[in-house]
Amino acid sequence: MAEPRRLKKGVRLGVVRGGTGDFRTIATLSFASDGGVHITPAQLPGVTWRYGLHPSGRRLLRSEYSETEHRPKLHYHYSGYVAATLDGHTIEHRSARFPALSSLRKGQIFSVSAVRPWELPKVEKPRAGDMWTLQPRWPWAVGWTLSLLELPEFDGTRLHLMRNRGLIAGDRTRFVLDLREFGRSALLMCHVLIEEDFGFDMEASVTVGAYANGPGQTLAQDPFLLWSSSARNPMVAWEPREHDIDVADLDAALAGPVSSMTLGERLEKRWGIRPRRPDPPIDPS
Repeated sequence: MAEPRRLKKGVRLGVVRGGTGDFRTIATLSFASDGGVHITPAQLPGVTWRYGLHPSGRRLLRSEYSETEHRPKLHYHYSGYVAATLDGHTIEHRSARFPALSSLRKGQIFSVSAVRPWELPKVEKPRAGDMWTLQPRWPWAVGWTLSLLELPEFDGTRLHLMRNRGLIAGDRTRFVLDLREFGRSALLMCHVLIEEDFGFDMEASVTVGAYANGPGQTLAQDPFLLWSSSARNPMVAWEPREHDIDVADLDAALAGPVSSMTLGERLEKRWGIRPRRPDPPIDPS
């Protein structure tokens, strides 16, 4: 197996609005040379960043999180050490001890979410390797769950990947990232969750989180979150249990070839919406 390597540019997770092609980045996923994983939230002007363990079922007390004007990244070390870190700056230390990444075989390990994504800084266009969901209109909120799925017999599955990424045919909410080049015989299963109903949040916000899965894929302890101060309460994305996927599901019925399509072709295939064609020019004669 190849030695783990650093993903230099990272994988940007985002939303594209069909028809306009507008792309908004929510967070960037990258892999460290030590086998750990980094998630960096999108930059938001004029906010501070908060981080700490988030007790389930209630709001955080001010004493339970730290705050910095600089934007940290969430680091899940291969050993299980989880913390918000910031290169070149000293920030207040808060951390958690989760299971070592090497010991995990299945289950959600990350959450990425954004409220009012259309207000996030605009990026010119997705670059090769980015992972994004195409929506006919801006959703009020979008969430990503990132789950690990160990594949001890990787070559036995019939996944068709482009580079080291792919889609699962018949499932428009999920894509996969092949982790073999990062030292794991596994897939990172990325599941998109869309919230259409507008809430009361008046500002764009981004939240990223790390989890510790226990027996039966249950939450073993509180998640460690990093979020923008513009969030009234950090929004956490949970993998729906009814959408759980196993190695046995990765067969010819689900795995299909990934083709390169334009935004208009993707929109028509996914939503049945044909892009509007411009009116023909008027003959002046």
